[in-house]
Amino acid sequence: MESLRTMFGQPEWSLRHETIKYIYTKNMKEETSVREYILDMIMHFNIAEVNGSTINEANQVSFILESLLKSFIPFQTNTSLNKIEFNLTTFLNELQRF
Repeated sequence: MESLRTMFGQPEWSLRHETIKYIYTKNMKEETSVREYILDMIMHFNIAEVNGSTINEANQVSFILESLLKSFIPFQTNTSLNKIEFNLTTFLNELQRF
């Protein structure tokens, strides 16, 4: 990763900022599959972690849950009301079954 930073000349704080900005502003689009969307978000969580950010798994699930399409509102409500805690793998599997 260090060689990539030197190759592209982008400082760590800039990469971290761009990645966190992406995570905060990303919303699922209609044509995107749930699997693709979650894997994309996981990739960005990993990029943020490599560049010095710490986002725990509960917050990662929360970021993804809040950015899903409106068609997932029943899933979001059920998760919230029943205080269900997911890890990312279980979360992905449950969303794909929904």
